[in-house]
Amino acid sequence: MCDVDMLVGLYVDDIEIAPDQRGSEHLRRNFADAMTRFDATAHLIANHLIRFDGDGRAEGIVYCAPQYAVASQWVIAQLIYHDWYERRQGRWLFRRPRVSGFWFVCDQRGPPLGVLKVRWPDSPASMGTMHTRTAPIAGLFDSTGTKLIDSVLRRGPYAS
Repeated sequence: MCDVDMLVGLYVDDIEIAPDQRGSEHLRRNFADAMTRFDATAHLIANHLIRFDGDGRAEGIVYCAPQYAVASQWVIAQLIYHDWYERRQGRWLFRRPRVSGFWFVCDQRGPPLGVLKVRWPDSPASMGTMHTRTAPIAGLFDSTGTKLIDSVLRRGPYAS
């Protein structure tokens, strides 16, 4: 069971969901609606990279390997989140809705082979968007892939 109020508490209270949807109440309804699609979910979060922009703002990316119980199927996936954060009253919160792109989604019994890797139950198969949606994230890295990592290490607890 998901604690939607706790989840909403991770976001700024004036978050803009859509041009005509702003605030925690709209976010709460969106999360509650999303949760009705699944019987159960589990999300493994990995490789979280954050660049601190100063003035209590940050931007980051994180990979996610979720699993979903959908009707009679166990669905596995791989996606990436692009996050924006803001520090308010000493707490880091999400300041924008998370942007994600799936690499694949499939029943665990059918590996994501071929071009059409996104295969939600009872939906037409489609191409994943993880790699195309991450193009703006490329600005977080230099040609060696270390721009963001170096920035975090220089400002973080491992700074020399």
